[in-house]
Amino acid sequence: MKTLGLLFLSAVPVLFSFFLGEEMRQKQNMRKSFALFIQHILFEIENFNRDQREIFQSFENKALEKSGFLISLREEVERSPCGALFRAVEQHLPSFGFSLPMEEGIKSCAEHFGTQGKESQIRELFDLSEALGKDFEKEKTETENKIRITRMVGLTVGIGIFILML
Repeated sequence: MKTLGLLFLSAVPVLFSFFLGEEMRQKQNMRKSFALFIQHILFEIENFNRDQREIFQSFENKALEKSGFLISLREEVERSPCGALFRAVEQHLPSFGFSLPMEEGIKSCAEHFGTQGKESQIRELFDLSEALGKDFEKEKTETENKIRITRMVGLTVGIGIFILML
């Protein structure tokens, strides 16, 4: 019975580290999905010159739906199209886990969305898309390393607890 209790106690940090790693992976997936969303907006404006409502309705992504971002964005567009992207971004951006400079760039682009001419809007979206792509490649390896470290620490703490309690 004592050994069973020790195994359970040792499993807590291991399980916690695996759940923490999955949360990191989900945030990485949300950042990637947001980059795809920006590319979608850019493509739609550049090629079809559609309005915001059509652009946002035509984009489907499970990660952004699950986070509530797309739902909130569509509600904001229905309420008032002017500034809808900025309001939705401001509400949900912290949950995506972007770096502070990237968050500021996204907020800046979202704040100007729909208020500029087509060419300047395309240029700003293109710049943001490029920055998100570079940031994603850099953060992809960092996130995988953080996940490995977190899991190793959890496993080490679990084994340490088991050995100390024996």
